[in-house]
Amino acid sequence: MRTTRTFAGLAAAALSAGTLLVVAPAASAADPAPTPTTTTCSTGQLPSEIKGRLAGFKAGLPDGYWIWRDSYGWHLRVTHDEKKTKKVFTGSITSSEKLRSVRFRTEAGDRFVRSADGRSAAFRFTNYGGVDGVDFAVGCSKDVTFRLYENGKAIDAALIHLGSADAHPAANVFTISRTATTS
Repeated sequence: MRTTRTFAGLAAAALSAGTLLVVAPAASAADPAPTPTTTTCSTGQLPSEIKGRLAGFKAGLPDGYWIWRDSYGWHLRVTHDEKKTKKVFTGSITSSEKLRSVRFRTEAGDRFVRSADGRSAAFRFTNYGGVDGVDFAVGCSKDVTFRLYENGKAIDAALIHLGSADAHPAANVFTISRTATTS
């Protein structure tokens, strides 16, 4: 008999133990490849710190997460500098709008599982020094919250790289919010 865990159980397992126990596809026929998105949202503007990919990002950099937003949507990547050594990156993404995802450079054991309402996802990437991650879109979501871990422990915020400016959040759990635009 096959058992299925709820997203809440899966997310709790991902956050407390650093593992995911459910196998689920990251993308489906309902998840088309990202297409350029508009930058005008009634919910406001995203902070400039998260815009654009860091120019020097590549496989084999020291441990960390790289997160940025561009005209194609959001991007989350992980890598580390110890070739052939396994590190497990886990966490969750929560949005005030539904997440649409497309896998990027993942292997057989990697997971990206969305909640039933589509506003949250838990992930697990087993990394051997290459690049793993996910591309996703959240429309004009007001807030996007990240909870990020490495090998089951909270990752140091200095190892979280945001946007082309290489900004860092204050903690490994952080929310990126749109701010009201002035007319």
